[in-house]
Amino acid sequence: MVKNGDFIPSIQEIKVFYQNLCVYKLG
Repeated sequence: MVKNGDFIPSIQEIKVFYQNLCVYKLG
């Protein structure tokens, strides 16, 4: 079962996602 909380990414996950995205674009 998926809880409602699991559907929303945490702040840490969002930060890591954007960091990886920036590294990918700059790299």
